[in-house]
Amino acid sequence: MTTCSPSPTSARSPSTRSSSVSTSGACRCAPRRSEVQGTPTKGRRLGGDAAHQKAMLGNLVASLVAAEALVTTESKAKAMRPVVEKVITKARKGGVHNQRQVVALIRDKDMANKLFEEIAPRYSDRPGGYTRILKLGPRHGDNAPMARIELV
Repeated sequence: MTTCSPSPTSARSPSTRSSSVSTSGACRCAPRRSEVQGTPTKGRRLGGDAAHQKAMLGNLVASLVAAEALVTTESKAKAMRPVVEKVITKARKGGVHNQRQVVALIRDKDMANKLFEEIAPRYSDRPGGYTRILKLGPRHGDNAPMARIELV
């Protein structure tokens, strides 16, 4: 096992402009802070780890399919929109593989059947743009911006 010395010169540099010598005495071989942090997420970050976000979006999509309109926070509605669009596109295309992918996301066979049998045929001639987001104003309790997402 090798040990790492903090820097070539452990004494503090008299120059305040010197950037080559670490003034904190940190180890040079240690990973930088930015390398230790998690992988950047694609899209919006809603709190929780990736599995929690996927589960939350799946639940929101299932609720939207059930009621065809949903009141939620503006950021959740904006994060949910591309997921809903992709799910409806898969339902429009049909097929066993697409049906299994949709069930894997929303985890409710009844809602998946409703999506494939009732909702997807409505959009057979529409090339996307299946949802509408209406801003409602702030929520009473915590002043969070609210929005209504609905199927067009």
